[in-house]
Amino acid sequence: MDKEKLRQIDLDKLQNFYSLFREGSIAKASAATGVSRRTYYHDLAVLEAAFNTKLYLSGKKNFVLTDEGRKLADFCKSTIDSLSRVTEEEQVFDQGNLIIHTTPSIGAYYFPEIIRQFRKKYPNICIDLLTGAEYFTSKHHDFDVSIGPYLADKRDLSQHLLKNFEYGYFASQEYLARYGTPETAEDLKNHNLLCYSGEHLIPLDILEKNKTVVKSNLYIALLNMCLKGVGICSLPLDLYTIKMSDNKDAKLIRILPNIISENDSSYFSFYRFTKKEKAIRDLFDIIKNLLK
Repeated sequence: MDKEKLRQIDLDKLQNFYSLFREGSIAKASAATGVSRRTYYHDLAVLEAAFNTKLYLSGKKNFVLTDEGRKLADFCKSTIDSLSRVTEEEQVFDQGNLIIHTTPSIGAYYFPEIIRQFRKKYPNICIDLLTGAEYFTSKHHDFDVSIGPYLADKRDLSQHLLKNFEYGYFASQEYLARYGTPETAEDLKNHNLLCYSGEHLIPLDILEKNKTVVKSNLYIALLNMCLKGVGICSLPLDLYTIKMSDNKDAKLIRILPNIISENDSSYFSFYRFTKKEKAIRDLFDIIKNLLK
């Protein structure tokens, strides 16, 4: 190896190479870190010259590592993680901001109690709670914690299954008195369906046969329409239990009680080896206990 070229390698170049590996392309890495694309191209050239080998495959939309590139990426991760652990021992994160992305339902119904418990231990940490599907498709690593779907396109995340939420079909007494009670899933084709407008987890054969009268990306809106007798809705069993405990006069009847209409898994995802990791893991323990 050329020693003169090796001297040109500094920690910033290793960090930038690791960002490329994590983000998947120069464009994504530049958007996530603020480092110019020109810098990434320059640092790649320096690294390839220093190691005298090709580190990635050109002509691809995404950043595809060669075998040598994967070895360097592993080395970069090990080096950066080790440095992070050193700084973590010196710093205690007990004040500042913690950015959390989650779904509207989890944010509305679970986080009041989550934050109440978390603030007992961390009274000087401010929670930035952002809810909505748009945050899970963000190309930027602008969160500390994500609570929702598995993020398959995000690299270098520690992702843990929190809970598999089960759903059931619900209708109001008023609706059933007017339209009758379905006895089988096939009977649903004769009824009005209130449907989530995001990813459909209800079997397609049921969706295609039913008359959908309302679509919404907000489950709480669908629940309230269901309460008013607008139609039958597939709702998370946990959300229904919480909502009904808030309002004893509001009643829904679970129809087809032996059928699970949908399954939806939620994950707790975060970046490891930051000064915030201890607070994040304490938050994880609080949420796990609440979702048992």
